[in-house]
Amino acid sequence: MTRARAATCAVALAVTWALVAPACSASKAAAPTRTTVATTTTSTTPAPAVKVETLTGGTTTPYTYDYTVEYPQLTGLPDDGMQRSINAELMKAASEMVGDFVAVVTEEAPSSSTAAPPTSSTTAPPTSSTTTQPAAPTTRLDGKSATLLLDTRLASFRLEGDGFVSPAAHGFTRFRTLTYDLSTGRRLGLADLFRAGVDYLGWLSHESVAQLQARPEIYNPQMTPAGLTPTEEHFAHFGLTPTGLEIVFDEYQVGPYAVSLRAAAPAARNTRPARRALKGARMAHLAVSAIGSDRPGIVAAVTKVLLDRGCNLEDTSMSILRGHFAMMLVVAAPADLTSGALEQALAGPAADYELVVAVRAIDDDVPDSPSGETWTVSVHGADRPGIVHRVSALLADAGANVVDLSTRLVGGGASPAYVMVLSVTLPDGSNGADLGARLDALGTELGVACVLHPAEPDVL
Repeated sequence: MTRARAATCAVALAVTWALVAPACSASKAAAPTRTTVATTTTSTTPAPAVKVETLTGGTTTPYTYDYTVEYPQLTGLPDDGMQRSINAELMKAASEMVGDFVAVVTEEAPSSSTAAPPTSSTTAPPTSSTTTQPAAPTTRLDGKSATLLLDTRLASFRLEGDGFVSPAAHGFTRFRTLTYDLSTGRRLGLADLFRAGVDYLGWLSHESVAQLQARPEIYNPQMTPAGLTPTEEHFAHFGLTPTGLEIVFDEYQVGPYAVSLRAAAPAARNTRPARRALKGARMAHLAVSAIGSDRPGIVAAVTKVLLDRGCNLEDTSMSILRGHFAMMLVVAAPADLTSGALEQALAGPAADYELVVAVRAIDDDVPDSPSGETWTVSVHGADRPGIVHRVSALLADAGANVVDLSTRLVGGGASPAYVMVLSVTLPDGSNGADLGARLDALGTELGVACVLHPAEPDVL
């Protein structure tokens, strides 16, 4: 039986699947001989570039098998030592793939079943031509190299090996993924792509289950969730692509297929990949603002457009201001989605809900906000002009950074009360008691209560 070939399904999140056989055991074979059979350049920039080399080999006794496995080799890196080290690891990954294949072949005692039977013919009557029996599939491994991402700072590769061991009913697929920081030569782990303290495994688990539930031909309620629990082992095969993160799952991990899922960017606050990796993947970040009279359905309408365009929400703020609904969103968008195109796509909800919508690109290379201890400033009292300015000016003079501010008029009548709450970070070494005393004095001058106190833990 001919092994089933991989099929690619054209869907929004680009799921790839292939029929496979049970997983192979650990390698027990020696490294194969290396030969260069072909070279191609896949980089779109002058340097670095990728040359594809190939491991080929096989034997006919006591087992019969052969293999051809491609693997990438970087060229053009300014650091020759770094280039040699990375290339050695890439070649080793291909060798390990061959070793795993040979280990599967040699698990059983050698027999004639591992070799393709010879072509046979039978003699027909004089008026008939010779007939030939079709050859059985041979025991073989074909490995392909894919450059997922390559620029001056990042390189990400996937090796995919399609194997068949005669006389099995189906073949199998094996993966190796490797991603490098080309500024240091270090191979990146999955945790390196996310900010410290982020539950990235939890997000990946949730996102993967959600994507696979939408694919009933793949999703198995008994098997799939068990293979997607938030552990490093379950998300070990990852790569960076021009649009974000790709995760490849082993066969029978989430279903009877080898599956790859691609996510444009994490979908929850504070799960943004590290700026280095994000910029290397050429992600676009857009700021979306919308304001209009408060009506049910605004959030659903706006976020549907974002979802349909492949955007993921990162930081959001939504509030009702004097009966008007205002939202500010920072979204991770596909690299080819411009601010103008997204604003045009939002024209429908803007017209339906009478919203004023604006979209602009934002720079990922802006410096991080100043670090420091977070405090809360609470202001309450009779409304009068200048409260926000006087309080924020005092905080700026003390070196405090305002990271969030909200105000409300409470109560009706001629003299409503004014309430303001600010979240601020104080520079390391600042004296909170001294700043609190200054704010208290300012509050007395303005006729309001102005109190500084440590911030409550942020549930986000």
